[in-house]
Amino acid sequence: MDWNVLEAKIKSWLHAVKIAVKNLFYGERILCDSVFSSSEKIVESCFAEISRDAAINLFGFPENFAKSKKILSPEKVFRALDLYEAILDLWPDIEMIFSYDSLLAVKWQGVVMFDFKAALGPMLSWWCQRWF
Repeated sequence: MDWNVLEAKIKSWLHAVKIAVKNLFYGERILCDSVFSSSEKIVESCFAEISRDAAINLFGFPENFAKSKKILSPEKVFRALDLYEAILDLWPDIEMIFSYDSLLAVKWQGVVMFDFKAALGPMLSWWCQRWF
């Protein structure tokens, strides 16, 4: 994929992830909690069914970017850090919204994003050796 196209996708993702977590997923969680308040199992089941696939796809984007071999340049490493920072900033909300056991896969996707930091180590090392 061309870098300009990928950079546009990153910018869109950075904007979308904040809206998705703070408004969409949070709102769905509140709605499920309110509508199905008589049964915690129904709340969990409903929210998991509504949010699981979308959340996994959303949080999978940074991981896929990190696995790309095209990020070994200064501007690309900084974009990778932007993705990591976005997840880090949203992590408390992600933990709270996706607190059900049935949504462990969503949390796992977020944890993989934290592991993205480990993937940055070799990239930053390569970058520092090349430029300093």
